[in-house]
Amino acid sequence: MEESGDGFNCRVNWTHLESLIQNKVDQRLKDLKLHLESRVDEREFESHSRQTKRSRHNFHELRKEKLKALEFRMLKLSKDLEHTKLSVSKQTEALELSILLSRSHETTAKDISSKQTRLENAVTSLADRVAKLVKLLKQKHGKVLGNMTPVEKSSKANDAQVVTYPKDCSEVYRDMSKLFHGDFHITVKPKGAREPFTALCKVFNNTAWTVIQRRYNGSEDFYRTWSEYKSGFGVPESEFWIGNDNIYHLTKNGQMSLRIELEDWEGVKYHADYDHFSIGNEDKLFRLHVSGYHGNAGDSLTSTWESHDGQPFSTHDRDNDARFHDNCSEHYHGAWWFTSCFTSHLNGKYMQKENHKHYFVRNGIRWNTLHVYASLKSTVMMVAPREEGEL
Repeated sequence: MEESGDGFNCRVNWTHLESLIQNKVDQRLKDLKLHLESRVDEREFESHSRQTKRSRHNFHELRKEKLKALEFRMLKLSKDLEHTKLSVSKQTEALELSILLSRSHETTAKDISSKQTRLENAVTSLADRVAKLVKLLKQKHGKVLGNMTPVEKSSKANDAQVVTYPKDCSEVYRDMSKLFHGDFHITVKPKGAREPFTALCKVFNNTAWTVIQRRYNGSEDFYRTWSEYKSGFGVPESEFWIGNDNIYHLTKNGQMSLRIELEDWEGVKYHADYDHFSIGNEDKLFRLHVSGYHGNAGDSLTSTWESHDGQPFSTHDRDNDARFHDNCSEHYHGAWWFTSCFTSHLNGKYMQKENHKHYFVRNGIRWNTLHVYASLKSTVMMVAPREEGEL
């Protein structure tokens, strides 16, 4: 307030007053706010404390559960570890054994390789020596050696080149048995034979037998003439008859044995062996001489009932059998050392499996001690020197 001449002049400074009031209000609001914030903080603290207590309790329970789960897992891992250790141990033992075997095999392989190398070197050396020898022989004896078979031999007589052959399969096998594994074919020429011929050689009983007849599928017709049986027919790779002339020259020394192998249609195999076997020449009608049977097929060549021993050979065009009113060869469609007519006939008509029984006409490949009225499936006749082929 201001003083004037008439007294006091009251004038309020509203601006200043408003400022003071505003300051008071602001201070009061500030204090109230602080008070409220303090209360809120206390309540939050109390709430937080309660939550913390609950959280701690839940945490301890959760930790216990996790510890139990961890212990269970540790136990399982421990068992798995033991199992793994055992498995690893077994695998280690197997690996060690494998390594030992591998080393052993490696050593064996090295030995084999070394032996193979030595063998190859020996073969190479031998081949070189053979080549040199062949060259030397060619220089001395001419080009004829270039056409020789592996078993032919060269000899010189009267300054002329002569090529000789083994007389039968046994001679070849005796001299060069290590060269042959199983049956084989070779060119032979028995003493006295006009020409060499290819023979089928069957290895049995530590020697090679010369096969003179073979039948197994009916591919060759055995109803032939005297001339054809004399010279032979068929091929050694299949069915054949080696020829009566060749059989004569193979057996004429009287020191040959005969083996006959038979098979029926049930697959059962039999054999008949004769210690003595030979035939005469054509002038003697290729007469059969056979004795000394043993085997499991029964004796159908020299039986007391009707022996073929001493009989001449017969074909349909040369009837030499003992039956006066008939021709056994023509009647039974084959060729053999017929009597009147036979207890065996291995050159008869070939009958297939479904048609091999003929109860009134005894055609077929016959060996009566096995089947009187049934034909056989296969036959093999072969000869060898008696001292080598003895059974």
